[in-house]
Amino acid sequence: MEAAKNAPARDGAVRPVTRPGEVVEPAPANRRGGASRDPHGRFLPGASPNPLGRPKVWREFQAAMRERTPQAVEVLDEALRGRDEGTRRWAAEKVLAYAWGRPPQRVQLGGVEDGAPLRVDHGVSAEMLKALSADQLRVLLAIGTTLRAAAPEAAPEAAPEAGADGDG
Repeated sequence: MEAAKNAPARDGAVRPVTRPGEVVEPAPANRRGGASRDPHGRFLPGASPNPLGRPKVWREFQAAMRERTPQAVEVLDEALRGRDEGTRRWAAEKVLAYAWGRPPQRVQLGGVEDGAPLRVDHGVSAEMLKALSADQLRVLLAIGTTLRAAAPEAAPEAAPEAGADGDG
């Protein structure tokens, strides 16, 4: 059987050519008309790939799930009172995560687990500082003072002297 050929449409998109008797499913209700794209397939500014929002089916499903919330909470309560330690831990994690949010995760960027934190050099030049107003400089200094006070003690070699890089 020969594969269907593709043909360009008026909007530039390529769609399969249908043969007599071939069934083509219609686009979902939230995809009518399609979004405008550039020749590389990227969406144009202001174009929405989903102009009508989520399909109605999603809202119906979401409403049905929300109606079941009391039963789900009861299941969690039963699990918290259960005998199995693993089930109690699972239920407690769910309650805490959804009530208070998950705790922040630590990200290790350096190669040494207990090493000093990485220093980020933002490359602020003298020209950049000269472009700031006096009020902006005061705010910047206040922020720097607050950050320095909150930071753990850094080794002297981790904080180079001002102007050591030839900018000031």
